[in-house]
Amino acid sequence: MLDKYDEGEYFFFEENVKKWKEKRINKFRNKDIGIIFQKYNLLENETALFNIYFPLLIASESETKAKKKACLLAKELGFDKTLLSKKARDLSGGEKQRIAILRSIINNPKLLLADEPTGALDKTNSILVMDLLKKISRDRLVIMVSHNLELVKKYSDRIINLKDGVMER
Repeated sequence: MLDKYDEGEYFFFEENVKKWKEKRINKFRNKDIGIIFQKYNLLENETALFNIYFPLLIASESETKAKKKACLLAKELGFDKTLLSKKARDLSGGEKQRIAILRSIINNPKLLLADEPTGALDKTNSILVMDLLKKISRDRLVIMVSHNLELVKKYSDRIINLKDGVMER
């Protein structure tokens, strides 16, 4: 579940989001922001493939086009058709993490928020994911929270350290 803010203002491409109606905010969250949740937030009774392309259905994409786009994207992280046909509940933690990542980027969001995107992954898959996130960051903003300093130092353009909720200098 996403919290709503109740203080202050924030702007997205010079527009004050606080002034938007609920329908516009929902569209904004689905199309312009991708979120990689630490706990995956998958639809456990649906297939891995459906979990990837579901945001496209919400955005009124045809199911045929959505499936095709999801399959192409899934190849980037080494998924085959057998794995994509499994129910999310039957996937390993690392597989769920990679499916959640693909779901978060399928709409080509302008902003990607990633909460421990490599937390459930082995070294090989962590590198695949970080390479993908680095590629994405060429033309959009990627904000990542991670405790993996080795990967952060290798892949990040800027690092901000927080301690007890306060930015360290």
